Amino acid sequence: MKRVMWGSLFLGFAVLIIILLLAALGKPVSDLIFSILTGAMAVCIISAIVVQRKRYIENKLKNN
Repeated sequence: MKRVMWGSLFLGFAVLIIILLLAALGKPVSDLIFSILTGAMAVCIISAIVVQRKRYIENKLKNN
């Protein structure tokens, strides 16, 4: 599960870096590509947060 969390975070931030790199180079980013990349980034980051929250709850229940 830890791999899923770090993999999702890595993919999310990689997509963000790609968008920023294209913007810095002055390349036009079409609306469709921007929407797809930001959607993928959001899904990756949200899934990482969900996995982290699930692990937190499991550990809390295990300790009680």
